[in-house]
Amino acid sequence: MARRPAKAVELDEPDLDHPRRAAVTLDHEVAEAHFLDAYNAGRLHHAWLLHGPKGVGKATFAYRAARFLLADEKE
Repeated sequence: MARRPAKAVELDEPDLDHPRRAAVTLDHEVAEAHFLDAYNAGRLHHAWLLHGPKGVGKATFAYRAARFLLADEKE
């Protein structure tokens, strides 16, 4: 069976709610500290469960953590 070509998605305006555009997160200092401590100790878990009310910055925390991990240059 042949695949249909994927349709290009055009956005009229940029997604202003995207985590990369968030200026602040609420009360994530402790979570960020635990994440960095685990990373620096070489014991970072394979998954993190992020929970909380809407709008506190769960997606922003996940985006920043992923960006940090993917930007890491190991020698």
